[in-house]
Amino acid sequence: MATYLIDFENVGSDGLCGTEELTEKDSVYIFYSSNSGRISMKMHQCICCSRANFKYFEISVGGKNALDFQLSTFLGYLISRKDTEEIFIISKDRGFRHILNFWTERAEQLSVNGFSLVQKTAINAENALEDISAQPEPNEPDNTDEDVSAKNTEPSESDQIRALIQSLDDVSTHAVLYKKLVYKLGHEKGAELYRKLGVTTALSKQEFHRRMVAEYGQANGSAIYNKLKRLVKK
Repeated sequence: MATYLIDFENVGSDGLCGTEELTEKDSVYIFYSSNSGRISMKMHQCICCSRANFKYFEISVGGKNALDFQLSTFLGYLISRKDTEEIFIISKDRGFRHILNFWTERAEQLSVNGFSLVQKTAINAENALEDISAQPEPNEPDNTDEDVSAKNTEPSESDQIRALIQSLDDVSTHAVLYKKLVYKLGHEKGAELYRKLGVTTALSKQEFHRRMVAEYGQANGSAIYNKLKRLVKK
């Protein structure tokens, strides 16, 4: 069971790509306003053929980020209901990362465990957070003219592990994942990373997602989760 919150002002029809793959257990909430574009005819046909449940919220405009605030409020309502396993915010807006970080850090404290929260640019996007993290936030200074030699351009260990996991073409079983990690890293390091990922010990997909985010950060952790979540049975 998955729930998708669509920031239609931000992603338009492209954010709805993948609706045909959803099931009757999935729900899609489309937040739109007078500032939003129109749904393309092709996407309208996909929605009509989809088995998912669609609901539309017309947002009252009148202030900056009005849609974002109302979508975020509805997200809190959904989390409090505790009746969905996965929630996806479909938007390119980097501001939502603060919401993801809040719930990653506070879900257990607020006694609302049992769900995962991920941001993507489209329903069928494997990982949108990489693309989002590469875009400057509005009003952030443009540092492209700085002396790049003064910066450390070496990818972090978390970046390297995320890239490694995403490069694996087949992770259909635990045994396949283990063999591929050993092949890529050698027996000792491959076995160590396999144990660290914990795909065999995670009690649920939600716990696995929180563990990956805590270990590798929001962007890399979500990317690893999306690649390996099929190995966690519950």
